[in-house]
Amino acid sequence: MGYEFSLDDVAYLRSDAGSAALSALADLPLTPASRLSDVALAKRVSPTRFAAVLETVLLRRKASAKVPFTDGLFTSDALQQATPHPVAAHRARRFTGPAHDVTCSIGADLAALPEGSVGSDLDPVRLAMARHNVGDAVPLVRADALRPLSRGTAVLADP
Repeated sequence: MGYEFSLDDVAYLRSDAGSAALSALADLPLTPASRLSDVALAKRVSPTRFAAVLETVLLRRKASAKVPFTDGLFTSDALQQATPHPVAAHRARRFTGPAHDVTCSIGADLAALPEGSVGSDLDPVRLAMARHNVGDAVPLVRADALRPLSRGTAVLADP
């Protein structure tokens, strides 16, 4: 289990200051041998959010082969559970129009769905990360997948 992100962490990571911190620390070695110096530098760059920044840098490295978000936000669990982009894109081609991803999490499947699709999830942190990952044009709503929210549209549920 990785770092437990909060909504405040996500807001910071999406901010100019967070983006600058992520850029400043993107090239850290992040090896067991460099851990102390990496953490010390991260604390200087982002004193109150250094753990969220370091975890994001690590997760972005892991995500690069799995999802199309080069500047994405993820939790460790959400990234592990995310559908690899080639699989999501293949599945999305089966939809002839907009769909509702009722378990959108960080938006990996949602990003591949046709224009006009909507995403929902119960977890507000994952929804905030999905907002960052898929952009502002994609409708997102906090909702329980077991309580239908949309009508007349195809549904994707990939927990």
